[in-house]
Amino acid sequence: MKKLAALILSLFLLFSLFLIMSCKKVEKPVEPPRSVASGTKQENIGEELFNEHCIMCHPEGSKIEHIREPADIAKVIRNPKGSMPEFNEDKISDQDATLLSKFIFLSIISHK
Repeated sequence: MKKLAALILSLFLLFSLFLIMSCKKVEKPVEPPRSVASGTKQENIGEELFNEHCIMCHPEGSKIEHIREPADIAKVIRNPKGSMPEFNEDKISDQDATLLSKFIFLSIISHK
């Protein structure tokens, strides 16, 4: 009886392991930033700024986590972490940082 219970338990564990190993993590394909050519002039400026300053390191969009609003992106632009360069007011004005942040948020972050 003990051998039968051990065999059933072994088969159950083996089957469970097989199921776990066969499950694939389904990842959403990464889309490149969406064009906003039909948008307003300000949106187009944001896209131009993204293409000028960001796309070379972020070709498939943002690598930023915990973004809830465009202001979060503006904070990262001014005070980056890791190897991202700082974009101070000499490189990007406050107005342009706002336009860039809105573009990233509306066309990239909110579509993920």
